Amino acid sequence: MNSTVKHFCIANWKMSLSNKESIDYINKLNTLHFNENCEIVICPSYTSISDIVKLNINNIYNVGAQDVSSFEKGAYTGQISINMLEHLNCKYVILGHSERRNFYFEKNKIIKKKVEIALKAGLIPIICIGESFIERKKNYIKVLSKQLEECVPDKLNKTIVIAYEPIWSIGSGVTPTYDEILKVKEHISEFLMKKKNISDVKVLYGGSVSSKNFSEIMINTGVNGALIGSASIDLRQINKILSYCYFD
Repeated sequence: MNSTVKHFCIANWKMSLSNKESIDYINKLNTLHFNENCEIVICPSYTSISDIVKLNINNIYNVGAQDVSSFEKGAYTGQISINMLEHLNCKYVILGHSERRNFYFEKNKIIKKKVEIALKAGLIPIICIGESFIERKKNYIKVLSKQLEECVPDKLNKTIVIAYEPIWSIGSGVTPTYDEILKVKEHISEFLMKKKNISDVKVLYGGSVSSKNFSEIMINTGVNGALIGSASIDLRQINKILSYCYFD
C-alpha cells in the first residue's frame, strides 16, 4: 500500500457487469489519466478477475475480490479460496459487506476468520461495518464497536482498512451528515487504538457515494476514501470521482 496515497477509491461492481462488459470498461479506463495520490481498486465478479489483472497494462489500479471463503481449502462447493485469489494477483478483498451479512447471514466470527486468512496470505482486507435503520435510532456506536471488536484481530502490525457503510444509506441516496461520518471515523480510530493497539487505520466511507457527493465527503470528514457501489460501474461518474483526488 502506497503510504503517500491520500484517497482510496474502491469500486465494488457487485454482480453488475458481465465479463465482456468488464473488459470494455477497463479498456476505456486505461485511456484515462489519474493522479498517483489516488489508489484505485477494482473489485469485479470472480469470473472477471483474471482478465482485469491482465488488462492492467499501465498499472493504474489494483484488483480486489468481493469476498473469500472462510475455509482455506477443501470440499466446499461454490466457494473461492484465498489461495485462488492470491494466484490471481489480487491485492485486496472486501469482507463483511452488509449484503453478505444480510443475505448470507455472515456473523462477526466468520468475518474475523476471513480477515485472518486474508492477512496470512498477504492480501489487504477491507472490513465493512455499519448499522441498520433500527440500530441507528438506538445506540449505533455500540453496534459498530461490537463489529470492530469481533471482526478485527488484535495487535496487527499492518495497515487495516475499515469501510463504514451505514446499511440504511446503501442505495437509498441518503447519506449521514458530515459530522456524523466524522464522529464514526474518529470512533473507529480511537477504538482500534485503545482496544486492539492498532494505530495504522485507514477509514473509508460507503453508502450512496456518487460523483455529486464524493469530493464534499472527503473534504468535510477527513476519511481516507470511499467504497463505491453503483456509481463505480458508470465510467463517467468514476472519472469525475477520480478527478477529485487531485488535491495538493
